[in-house]
Amino acid sequence: MLDLHLDKPGQLSVCIDFQDLDSLLLLKPAIRFAEEHELALKFLPMVGEPRVSSRQPGPPDDDEMARYKAHRQKIRGSYVDMDRLRNAALLGLTETDINPSVDTNLASLGLLWLWQAEPEAELHYVRRVFDAVFRKHKDVAQVEVVNLLVEEAGVSLRGFGEFQHGEGRVGLDALQDRLLESGLYRAAAVYLAGEWYIGREHFPLLIWKLNGETGHPPV
Repeated sequence: MLDLHLDKPGQLSVCIDFQDLDSLLLLKPAIRFAEEHELALKFLPMVGEPRVSSRQPGPPDDDEMARYKAHRQKIRGSYVDMDRLRNAALLGLTETDINPSVDTNLASLGLLWLWQAEPEAELHYVRRVFDAVFRKHKDVAQVEVVNLLVEEAGVSLRGFGEFQHGEGRVGLDALQDRLLESGLYRAAAVYLAGEWYIGREHFPLLIWKLNGETGHPPV
């Protein structure tokens, strides 16, 4: 049976969605944080819906307040988009790379397969899946694509097919329920000391907590 415990001594649980740019951006600081504090990384896949591009209708012309709120929301969204683009550029990604729309169920099952087959290969697999999705634009809903990623992580495929339709499927569904029950509604989050922290900006706070919460907390 798959271990769905979020909080274990010496472990940093990291929730990722393989089609989510923020999850990719979280990877490097999470690795550095875990290394500096001698924590084992545990990657938890959250399966998001493939994105569908759609244009939302604007507010009625005679609703001045609604138009004002929509305008403010558009401005805030523009700032967020610019920040994401800047950070994506640091990874060598372009604007066309950062919003993939893929079914990540099978890639997530591959990660759960590594949980039990070769936990030490988790990070290698996660990196390769993100690379396949964001840089190589591979369809990780295809069995042959994920099989290759698993093999490239140095893990045997023997039994993986049965796992996908049995223990793995049950475990992935149970994990999604567990994440929601724990209060997590989106990926790109780390779980430490009984709490979720969404986004890479929380690492200074986590460092402060691990150092005994001495002095003033970071703002």
